[in-house]
Amino acid sequence: MNLLAELWPIIVTWGIVIGAGALITYYALRSWHSTGERNMLALGLGIVLVSVVTGSMWFMLYFVGASLWIASLGCSAITAVGFLFVLAAVRMR
Repeated sequence: MNLLAELWPIIVTWGIVIGAGALITYYALRSWHSTGERNMLALGLGIVLVSVVTGSMWFMLYFVGASLWIASLGCSAITAVGFLFVLAAVRMR
């Protein structure tokens, strides 16, 4: 089995995650711009970190030759920071 046949499910899955995250981030930041609520800004930043930045980082690290372990470790760290932003958005008053 060649490399592309092994990677296409990962590429499709990350593409869906990046697309959905970008859409949610767009609406959260649009809401923040119109209402000025800080929790929408934190939510948008958290979602973009959890989805778009994490997915892009995985592709960059994996395709520049880093091991799958390094790519996964970096993505996990960014995901954790993104979830902290989402938690802050939920807890903000």
